[in-house]
Amino acid sequence: MTTEAQRIMPIQYLRGIAAMAVVLAHITSHQRPLVGEQSVVLPDVSGFWGVDIFFVISGFIIVYITREIEPGFSASRNFFCKRLIRIVPAYWFFTLLIFFIEKWNIFGNAEASKVNVMMLLKSMFFMKPGFPLLFVGWTLTLEMFFYSIFALLMIFVKDSGRVVAVCILFVALALLPYLVDSEDRYFRFYTQAVLLEFVAGMIIAYRFSRNSSAQHSQFSLLVFLVGVGLMVASNVVFDMETLNRHRALLWGVPAALIVYGALRFQDFWGSRLASMLGSISYSLYLCHIMCAYLSAKIALDWVLPGVSQGWVYLSLAMVSSLIVSVISYWFFEKYLDQKLRHMFCR
Repeated sequence: MTTEAQRIMPIQYLRGIAAMAVVLAHITSHQRPLVGEQSVVLPDVSGFWGVDIFFVISGFIIVYITREIEPGFSASRNFFCKRLIRIVPAYWFFTLLIFFIEKWNIFGNAEASKVNVMMLLKSMFFMKPGFPLLFVGWTLTLEMFFYSIFALLMIFVKDSGRVVAVCILFVALALLPYLVDSEDRYFRFYTQAVLLEFVAGMIIAYRFSRNSSAQHSQFSLLVFLVGVGLMVASNVVFDMETLNRHRALLWGVPAALIVYGALRFQDFWGSRLASMLGSISYSLYLCHIMCAYLSAKIALDWVLPGVSQGWVYLSLAMVSSLIVSVISYWFFEKYLDQKLRHMFCR
C-alpha cells in the first residue's frame, strides 16, 4: 500500500480484520481431524467474507492512488510495475515453497504426485483459473486481471474515464453467464460476479476522493452498522454452498457498505497493533495455509491424541502464521519492495 493510502486508517484496519477472518476460517476448518469425536477447541469460523472486503478495498485503493495521474504509457508502466512488485515476490516465494513441500509429500497428501512444473508455472504467472498451487492465490489471479485492465486504460484514458470503462466491462462480464452457456473454466472464472466488488470499491473511491475531507455522520455510521448486520445475518441464515454461489450479493454488498461507512470514521481509529495487522495482512494471507498444514502435522505426529492436539495445532498455527507474516512483510514488502522499485520503477 502506498504511503498516501496508509493514511486512510480505516482501510488499513479493515485489511487486517479481513485477513484475520480468512485465517481463522482456514485454521479452524483443519482442527476436526485432530480432535476426533471430542469437542473442537474453537467453532468453525465463517470468515471467508474477508476476501470480499479485500476486493472492495482493492478497487478503492487503485482508483484512489491514481486519481490525479494523467494518462500515458509511462504512467501505465509505473503503475503496473509497482503492482507487480507489491504482489509477485511474496506470492512466488510461498508458491514455490508449497510446490516443493508437495513434491516431497511432507503433508502426506495423496494428491502430491499430481503436482508438476506446468502447474507451478501457470500458478506463478496467474494463468491457472480456479485454484493455483497456493490455493488462496485464486484471488490474486483476479486482482492481476483487474490491474492489467486498469493499466491498459491508463495509457489512453483519464481518471474518471478509467473508472467508467472498468465498471462497464466488469458489469458486462458478470452478466455474460446469463447470456452465454459455457462450461469453459476460463470463461467461468473471468465472468464471476465477484468482479462487481472491484466496481463497488472503485465507485466508493471516486466519491470519496472528491469529498475526502467530509466529517463522519450518523448516516455513515448507519451504513457501516447495516453492512456489519447484513454480513452477520448472511453467515447465520445461509449455508456455505449458498454463500459461495451468491457471494457477490450476500458478502459483496455488506463488504461495500462496511468499507463505505468506515471511511468517514478515520478519527475513531488509533491502534498501532491494528495498524500493524493491516500492514502484514498480505503476507498473513499468503503464509497461513502453509503454517496451518505444518502445525497440523506437528500436532498429529508429536502430541497425544484428543483435545490436546487441537490446542497445540491452533496455538502453533496462529503464532507461526503471525511470526512468518511479520518476517515476510519486512523482507518482501519493505526491504525488497524498495530495492525493486528503485531498480525498475520511475
